[in-house]
Amino acid sequence: MGVGATAISEVAKGDREFLQTILSNLLRETLPGESADFNRCNLMAISKAIEGGSGDLVALLLVKIAIETIPESKIHLLSKLVSQLTETSPDICQISPKLKLVLAKVVPKISQYPADLTLVIDELAVNSPEVLHLQGEVLKELISQLPPTQIAALLKKLKHVPPQIESYLQQTATSQESRIALLKVYRRQAENNSVSALDKIVELCLNQSLNVALDASWAVLDLAEQKKFIECKKFIPIFAKSPFVGVRQNCFKAYLAIIHCGVSADPSEITAIFAALGKETAPEVMLLMYKLIDSAIAIQKKGDRPLHAGIAEAAFNLTNRLVNIGNKKTLDMTVKAAFITLDRIALLEDIKLMDSIKECERSLLRTADISGKIDKSIVTGSLSKLARFDAEFLCKIVREDITGADCKMPADNQVAVAVAIAHNQGRNSALLDEILNCRGISAEVKSRIIRERGG
Repeated sequence: MGVGATAISEVAKGDREFLQTILSNLLRETLPGESADFNRCNLMAISKAIEGGSGDLVALLLVKIAIETIPESKIHLLSKLVSQLTETSPDICQISPKLKLVLAKVVPKISQYPADLTLVIDELAVNSPEVLHLQGEVLKELISQLPPTQIAALLKKLKHVPPQIESYLQQTATSQESRIALLKVYRRQAENNSVSALDKIVELCLNQSLNVALDASWAVLDLAEQKKFIECKKFIPIFAKSPFVGVRQNCFKAYLAIIHCGVSADPSEITAIFAALGKETAPEVMLLMYKLIDSAIAIQKKGDRPLHAGIAEAAFNLTNRLVNIGNKKTLDMTVKAAFITLDRIALLEDIKLMDSIKECERSLLRTADISGKIDKSIVTGSLSKLARFDAEFLCKIVREDITGADCKMPADNQVAVAVAIAHNQGRNSALLDEILNCRGISAEVKSRIIRERGG
């Protein structure tokens, strides 16, 4: 018979004898006639006890159970209990560090179920250097006994990799599982301010295995967000050589995180990054490239200095590449970032840059549909700013990009241009008449012009 709701409530109060009975029932062989609900209810009762503040008591009772008597079919239940005992949620009672170590010492009756019981110790190693050390001793012994395939399967499941097996992992680094395990060792060392370990993680971002490289790039991003400094030059080979978009993306985010922590970005570093990504076509990375330019603009403005010519050129080249790619998905993802960056460069009012900004914005208007991707007021505002520096700018757009015979500018883009004309030249501008009188203009665009005129 299963344990009902009343018993669960009673156990949650910390009844030692009752809890010991339930634990014994849970971790012994299932008897004939016992229903599937029996284990489920027993496990629920113990979980309630842990949640109710009896974590230390459960751990003490587990220590008293001879691990070798637990049948193989129940080892996974032991893992579940230990996992709950080591939860870091503030709503669940934690077992004391001393009990963690005691329980970890009892668990390694490894010979019967090495993988399962090692994973139990792995759960106990959370925030416990003593248990991690013990786990290392256990693993060193296991490695000498198990075949490579079993070791690889075990390494794949470990959350915590002890430093004692680092030399073994280096010797077997041809195995993907060993490289990922090494990454976990290096990450712990890097979190403790090891520069060499951080360098090794960065190097693993160029690994030929997608899983290894991607895991390494996530580690780099996390460490950068923890304010671990990585030199810009360490990222350059990754940007230039990694075939994996996710790796380039994570490493770019890491570089941005380092800048946002207050580390000064030298213009030569930024131009070197753009040179390394000179053929980048992934929208996820191109989007981040625009963010880097925005950061550079903000830095330049704080210092009241003109924008570095190389950074401005990088922005224009990136936009031209975006237009030349002509991929709808890529344009949809990046057109907003492109317009915002170009507008920020325009705000610097550097006359030498205005022609390039105008050409880039015109190219975007011809190629990308801004509908639903960007607030039209951003585009309208940017066009109006540029028109103040070139009286013929809006006229060229109308006659060459909107009313010309082969013009196919999207309707929402035409509306943005029309509103910019109304703002810049007045609602009765002759340019607006030219648009209204053009046969190929959609009713939507004409309607908006009439509305601007108060009609």
